[in-house]
Amino acid sequence: MPQASDNLHQHAISSVTNCIDVTDLEKTVPQDGDLVNDAIYCFDWKNLTVSVGDRNTKQSLPILLDSHGYVEAGEMLAIMGPSGAGKTTLLNAIAHRSVAASATVEGQCLVNGRPTDLQQLRYLSAYVGQEDALIGSLTVREIMSFAAGLSLASRTKASIHQPSTATFNLFDKLCLLAKGETCYFGKLSETENHFASVGYNMPHVNTDLARQGDATYLRVQRIAHVWRQGRLAAELHQDIGNSTSRGMQSDISMMRTDRPALLDTIVVLLHRAWIKAFRDVIAYGIRGVMYLGLAILMGTVFLRLKDRQADIFPYTNAIFFGGAFMSFMAVAYVPAFLEDLHTFRKERANGLVGPLAFNIANFIIGLPFMFMICFVFSAVEYFLTGFRDNADAFFRFLMWLFLDLVAAESLVVLLSTIFPVFVVALAATAFANGLWTCVDGFLVPLDILNPFWKTTSIIKLMSSQYYCMYQDSLNAQGKFRGTAVLGSLSIKTGLQSYWIAYMIAIIVGYRVLAYLALWARKC
Repeated sequence: MPQASDNLHQHAISSVTNCIDVTDLEKTVPQDGDLVNDAIYCFDWKNLTVSVGDRNTKQSLPILLDSHGYVEAGEMLAIMGPSGAGKTTLLNAIAHRSVAASATVEGQCLVNGRPTDLQQLRYLSAYVGQEDALIGSLTVREIMSFAAGLSLASRTKASIHQPSTATFNLFDKLCLLAKGETCYFGKLSETENHFASVGYNMPHVNTDLARQGDATYLRVQRIAHVWRQGRLAAELHQDIGNSTSRGMQSDISMMRTDRPALLDTIVVLLHRAWIKAFRDVIAYGIRGVMYLGLAILMGTVFLRLKDRQADIFPYTNAIFFGGAFMSFMAVAYVPAFLEDLHTFRKERANGLVGPLAFNIANFIIGLPFMFMICFVFSAVEYFLTGFRDNADAFFRFLMWLFLDLVAAESLVVLLSTIFPVFVVALAATAFANGLWTCVDGFLVPLDILNPFWKTTSIIKLMSSQYYCMYQDSLNAQGKFRGTAVLGSLSIKTGLQSYWIAYMIAIIVGYRVLAYLALWARKC
């Protein structure tokens, strides 16, 4: 039985080995030319320290202390350590990402021995965070396909959590962190000998994972101190110094990778957003049902109004509340946009998508869906209410609702970009819509509105001066002109082109401000 067990064990090891393709693309000649690295020969960092403010003492608290590292082309480095060791902090720091709120980062990150910034690193690398931003309505294949379309599949990305022993042995170097300090950095093959030399033999099964306290802290401090004073640390500093010397002869500022053109990026984003819009019921499906229900509600409340003086007030209310509810309920777009915004931030951090492409694609993809929503709403509410049975009047009504909804959604995009938290964005958008409703001249006449609030009036479409009698030359015949009604509401005729241009200017203004807000928020 023991011999049979040994044979079974050897067979299992052989099977695992055969299943793993140990091929280093950097050290061979791959078939895909995009995977060839002929520009970067080393990446290193030195004196990297990250500190945050302690909430209790208000003093600077280091969460990563004096970290050094050096990786050559063709090598794979495994960064390991327990929870809270500083692994994510180190990766964010060397990738020039946001580490933590109010954190200070000191030290240098070098490519070919020369300092690099975020923009250069985006061209030369890609970073997969601990938590990726995925779109739930897309399949795995679609997510990978769209990511390839945005990056032209020019870079290989890898992130391994809790690797098996077989996978772990494929790495070339190991960086071992504990409590923000480096306990080991060097070749994987020398790990056991190093820890054995300082009196800590590596067991096959670790039973000390749950142990904490002063003894553990002192042991970590001793291991880190021995590492800093040891031979491997000295060799690491020498490698970093050599790379810096070589870096004086190279220029990484001219290194660029192929990127898709702006139009190609917009097309990929439109394709992805189109699929998402059809599958994600929150984006437009629920909104369409909501607006349909609202149209039925308004149509049955303002049911078949007549061409008489008593129905003028209900007519004007129907016009106002149709547009008001249309814009007010645009807040339902907040959760869908925040999901897109979260994905955009991850893609922008890797240099895949810029704020201009994202803003243009987001604007274009919403137009057909918003038009369909407005068309269905108008088809139900317009004829139930009994507005003028005329195609020109119907499409004019539809046009104003469409411009109203596009402007309202542009406001949602702007405020959600500035306040990318669901509850805050929802409250800010609702407040803004409530403000415009109060000062637009319908609820309170503009001639009695105080000067402060009058300055916030954006669209003065209606005034609420209503009278029972309308002075007109047709009064003797028991009739009145529609222009007389408009005049009593302080609405001037012949300015429709002006108000259309005004609405378009509002939409463009919101979108430009949203672009500037996206641009200002550096990832």
